[in-house]
Amino acid sequence: MTHVVDPLHLAVKLSTRQVERWSVADVRYYLRAIGIDEAAVARLADEDVDGDGLVELTSADLREFGLRVGERRRLLRDVRALLDAPDRALERERVIVAQFRSHDDDDDDD
Repeated sequence: MTHVVDPLHLAVKLSTRQVERWSVADVRYYLRAIGIDEAAVARLADEDVDGDGLVELTSADLREFGLRVGERRRLLRDVRALLDAPDRALERERVIVAQFRSHDDDDDDD
C-alpha cells in the first residue's frame, strides 16, 4: 500500500518545530518522505519513536528495526543535517517531498 505524504502538512510541521519536538506522526511523514521502507516506518511508529527518539537512534537500533545499510546511513546523515543546519536540511526535504509527490502523481496516471 502506498502512503501519500501531504507535502504541505510535512513542510509546515517540519519547518515550525524542532526535530526533538516532532510527534510520532511527524517522524512517520519524514521517514516516508526520505524513502524509508514502509515496513520499517511502521515498526518505528509501533515503538512510538518521536522526534526525541529519532535523534537518539543508532545504526544498531535502526538495524533492529529492519533498515538496510543504505537506509540506515541515509537516515542518520539526514537527521544529523537536520540538527546541524535545520533550514538547509528542511529545504532538501521539501525537494524530496516534491519529487515524491511528482512520482506519486505519475503512478496515478497509469
